[in-house]
Amino acid sequence: MHSEIQTSFLEKAGVRVARTRAGLLLMCTDGASAVEIAGHAADLIDLAMEADGFGLTEAMSCLSRAADCLRALASEGDIDQLKLFGALDEISVAEAVLLEMPLGSGELIEDVSSFVDDSFEMLDARPHEDADSEFEIDEETLEIFRSEADELLAAITHSLGKLTEDPSDVSALWEIRRSAHTFKGAAGIVGMQKASRLAHRLEDLLDKMVESKCIVNSNVTDLIARSNSCLISMLGGGESSFSVPENAEFKKLIAKLGVGEVVEDTVAAEVSNKPDKPRQAVQSKPVVRVALDRLDDLIGVSRRLIENRNELSHRIADMRNGASDDDFRVLESLFQMQCSLTDEMQDKLLGIRMVRFGTLETRLKRTVNLTCQDEGKKADLDILTPDIEIDTQLIDALIEPLLHLLKNAVVHGIESPDARRMIGKSERGYISVSVQTDDNDVILTVDDDGKGISAAGLKEKAVASGIISSDEADDMPTFEAWELIFNNGLTTAEKVDLNAGRGIGMNIVREAVEAHGGRIGLSTQPQVGTIFTIRLPLVRPEAKVEETVVETGSAIDATPKKVLVIDDSASVRHHNSKIAEAAGCVAVTANDGAEALTLLLNGQEFDLILSDVEMPQMDGWEFLEYVKTDDHFGHIPIVMVTSLGSPEHVHQALQLGAQSLIAKPLTPDSFKTALSKIQTAASEPAACLV
Repeated sequence: MHSEIQTSFLEKAGVRVARTRAGLLLMCTDGASAVEIAGHAADLIDLAMEADGFGLTEAMSCLSRAADCLRALASEGDIDQLKLFGALDEISVAEAVLLEMPLGSGELIEDVSSFVDDSFEMLDARPHEDADSEFEIDEETLEIFRSEADELLAAITHSLGKLTEDPSDVSALWEIRRSAHTFKGAAGIVGMQKASRLAHRLEDLLDKMVESKCIVNSNVTDLIARSNSCLISMLGGGESSFSVPENAEFKKLIAKLGVGEVVEDTVAAEVSNKPDKPRQAVQSKPVVRVALDRLDDLIGVSRRLIENRNELSHRIADMRNGASDDDFRVLESLFQMQCSLTDEMQDKLLGIRMVRFGTLETRLKRTVNLTCQDEGKKADLDILTPDIEIDTQLIDALIEPLLHLLKNAVVHGIESPDARRMIGKSERGYISVSVQTDDNDVILTVDDDGKGISAAGLKEKAVASGIISSDEADDMPTFEAWELIFNNGLTTAEKVDLNAGRGIGMNIVREAVEAHGGRIGLSTQPQVGTIFTIRLPLVRPEAKVEETVVETGSAIDATPKKVLVIDDSASVRHHNSKIAEAAGCVAVTANDGAEALTLLLNGQEFDLILSDVEMPQMDGWEFLEYVKTDDHFGHIPIVMVTSLGSPEHVHQALQLGAQSLIAKPLTPDSFKTALSKIQTAASEPAACLV
């Protein structure tokens, strides 16, 4: 047995069992559904089978008993509350067993000390950590990294403050770990190997903290603070007031982890209150229809156009008396200048159409507040990207779908204050809205921390409404079941009023988005929340579109390969995309497996997929397993690009159907190797470490 894979399973299993418990607790107050109980039972059965595969007999037995209780309960029709509480007791026993699995001895790790020492020796021996960069880092990639790194280090500072106040706050500990992991990969991409190694040591320390279930003490917070200070200084190119912590300091601290007090309910704390997200203060500014600096720019371009036109007129007049070759050259130069100024004028006129997304804040928050009042709920709305500017036509296209999604989040996502307190959440729900742009699309995201969407509940409603048959429901995978929410006439609402009636509202959202050439998708987790993502094509001037067609028309026959790049780090996505584009491919990016799956389910086709492993929402293993077992997508070659390069990870990639596993960072040569998998994808996968 391999301890690293077992540890990963126990972490995920603990979280899934805790979510099942929270879902059943909500049923005790909101009413129980036999279909949803059966769904929870099926999930526990899957976990029991996985535990059995790892040889975790005690965990398998407890999970099986809990699943049997739920299956018996679901088969009765009318749910007996006392039996429901009995099932909760069995689930609590299973959860306790998962939490108390001896990570330092017995089944998992024979010798923690030697395991820790070996781990760090392997870390220091990794050749790609100290290797010189094989590729040139452009300024655009560096700028993306600086912006991303600033946010990650600020997140560590914020979570460290919470951890100092409450040493048992496991969610803050994991937020620091997540930020350190992402920083490590991004810093390695841009050649900051010293910073990448320090972040890697910090990440490993936090992994061992959670494994040992130790209360954070001042020694830990001091080392995290010093490490973060050094990373901030490295990023700014200056000197830190602290010396860079050496590997020996991390080893010494890890060796003492078993001394601290044990956290009694690690998983429960992990799924409790979501860490407060930093709000961006928006200053109130006088608003005019067109900003004065933009008017000044337009006046300047217009003046130059007039001057150039006058010069053209004089030259043409002079040429009537006979023209030399020099006259024609000057005329050609003036004409080119006129074209350039015309293009510049067009760009600046388009700029006038751009509107700050933050101008919608008052309207959006009012919608959330009024819906909360109607529903007896509490929720805060956070506009994460108020300063992003998008075309006013896109604002008009987005506003109605956005209002529907916000109402939907309050009515169907956010739980009542009493229910949220009961399952360990803050009584105030949290909804965030963000918007970003890439080369082709405007991407709008609405994220809530509510109860998520039940695939089993959607199937039950769809069968009752005659949309699908019972057999189709049984065979339908979870991600396809989520798509039922957009079906006309399907609603999960218990009452119908101005706010509720989900099927109608969500159908309107999809129709409105598709009417503007866009698409919508979602990802959801029980008791964690739901994310809706809308993509709309950017508004482009017709003249430039025609010009692009002329320029690229000759290359239509040489159809470039389309590559999907999946990574939760913006720096890594940009770096990998640049390498793919340099090789003549078209690169499309996704933040995680859930967003990538949404692209596939919405009809996008790819010749190759490059996927990270450690990502939020849906990690690389889950994405790989889903795609490779799907009849429509299984033919697409998938290459895992990750810092996880042990033989166990290579074996796991092979078992799940990946073509190969490439150690980060991606290089032009390793990308060429990945491209070669397109031709060999039809044959049996042969995963290997590149």
